[in-house]
Amino acid sequence: MPTANGLRLRVTMALVVIIAVTVAAFSVVTFRTFDEAIVPELRQRTKILGTMLRDDLQRTLELGIPIEAVAGFGEKAAEIVDDFPEVQRVRIVSSTGAVLVDINHEEANAPLKTDPGLQVWSHDFPVLVGNKIAAEIELTGNPRLIETRLLRALMDIAVIAFAIILLGVEMILALAARTIWLPRETVTRLLEDQRHGRFDRVIEVPPNGPLAQMAERLNDRAIHLAQNGTAPTRLQVSLPVSARLPVFLLALGTETTASFLPILAGSVERPEAITAPVAAALPLVFYLLSAAILGPIAGRLGRRIGPKRAFSWSVLPILVGLVVMAFSANLLGIALGRMAVGGGYTLAVSACSAFMLRAGGRTIATQMQASLNTALFGGVLAGSVIGGIAAFEAGYVVAILLGAGAVLAAYPVARWGLSGPAGQVRKLQPVAIDDTANRRAFVMFVAFLAVPASASTAMVIWYLVPLVLTAEGFDAAMIARIVMLYYLAAILIAPLASHVCAAARISDRLAAMGGAGVAAGTLIGAGADTLSPIAMVALLGVGHAVLRAPLYALVVRAIGQHTEWIDHFRVAERLGAVAAFATATLFLGRDNPAAIYAVLGTLSLAGLVLIVILTPTTTKQRVSRT
Repeated sequence: MPTANGLRLRVTMALVVIIAVTVAAFSVVTFRTFDEAIVPELRQRTKILGTMLRDDLQRTLELGIPIEAVAGFGEKAAEIVDDFPEVQRVRIVSSTGAVLVDINHEEANAPLKTDPGLQVWSHDFPVLVGNKIAAEIELTGNPRLIETRLLRALMDIAVIAFAIILLGVEMILALAARTIWLPRETVTRLLEDQRHGRFDRVIEVPPNGPLAQMAERLNDRAIHLAQNGTAPTRLQVSLPVSARLPVFLLALGTETTASFLPILAGSVERPEAITAPVAAALPLVFYLLSAAILGPIAGRLGRRIGPKRAFSWSVLPILVGLVVMAFSANLLGIALGRMAVGGGYTLAVSACSAFMLRAGGRTIATQMQASLNTALFGGVLAGSVIGGIAAFEAGYVVAILLGAGAVLAAYPVARWGLSGPAGQVRKLQPVAIDDTANRRAFVMFVAFLAVPASASTAMVIWYLVPLVLTAEGFDAAMIARIVMLYYLAAILIAPLASHVCAAARISDRLAAMGGAGVAAGTLIGAGADTLSPIAMVALLGVGHAVLRAPLYALVVRAIGQHTEWIDHFRVAERLGAVAAFATATLFLGRDNPAAIYAVLGTLSLAGLVLIVILTPTTTKQRVSRT
């Protein structure tokens, strides 16, 4: 919907500017206040610490105990220094030059001069026994240690602000759809009906809107001219954009564990026979298996009961799974909880995808999938960021329960968002067609493009990246910021790529091949140690963002009237990811991520080459028909 896309862009830019200016102004004021008011207080605190340590040591020495025989003072001093994060180093040196205590904060690798006017300071405190100096306490303070913590806090604020921007955009789009686009589209369709002499339908009158008077007149005219005295039926309209907010909230709630799930699974109680790499991968494997098994069931259930009811049914297993994950102390509970989340998530996303495809039509399948991906990955990004920060600050339980709250909020939103004919049961008449060529194209697109992309996302983004970054010393909040880059590309690049391809008349096949090529090159580069984990995450996100929407459009065109094939598409994606997990865990192991990157990159490149070789005729026919 062009109007929706235009409004989304304007609202996003306005919110970005407002929140960016606010965060920047707050940051400037914070650091200026820190330099002018807090740093002098930190100096005084450092002096107080030195005085405390000197008095404690001096009282011990006055009892006649030699300074070399003072046991346990280093541990006591370390406990005290932990309450003074601005202290960089504490050394106690005896009169003979022997170093008795040396406490050095690991973060103290900062330079001596950290900012104009911001300098480290040192204080020496002599320890006297009688009139002799028995030792000297050397204490170094560094305001950079506090400044670093402030910077991390401001980064968290900025990242959460970005998540709020995404939520705000989706809420504004939903409000615009409810109050502007839906009434306008309904009135327009009723006008078309009456222009062609059809007066058997009426519409709901918008409350106090500019179209209310027109809707009342059109309804009166339909009632007056209805044939045979039959009461007109209610005309209902579904808009694809109204499915975005439910799927955003659902993705936010289910992915608060994205940045720490392998770490959590590897740290809980487990049987001795299960190794740490297997334990870290088990919840993700259960999740993918659940999605693969329930994929066909979810598609059939959605067609049987309608997307609206299907989404409503998905909320309960997700909530149960999240609660089980939050309060389980063993690996099996976490794996089973994640499995329940995977089943509900599959049903919900299938319902929203079917709703948008019905409401928008197959002719704009690429735009519809790009719109769905933007909302879906926006929710995943917001969930991973909020979950990572919440886990770092308040623990895993709080992070998971925050996700459960978001999923619960998605239920009433979906009751409205998935309304109208696209959300109801639709009976399809079987059509006898020759699907030989379509089946062949479907299999190639799924096997050579979809499966490598799904396996790369699961193995790299969900599993390896959190483990590799944890091994390098990153905490859950920082890992969430890095994983965010993958989903940020999906949000920003996917709509842009869809628009550029449509404007430049680039075929979906060529666009999908371009995205697959970027992803394959990124993984091969990471396998050769030429890309850092951060660059790999960002570039892989770009490649998959370009790939997903045209790939879905190719699949939709290939399935034709066989709507059940979309279930096979989702099953193949999940089983491909499970196979990648099994192969990597059994033969490569998580201790050699470069080899896994190289293998995944090679598979992606091989699939791309096979698509180039095997599909030129099919593509030419499709372009000529267009």
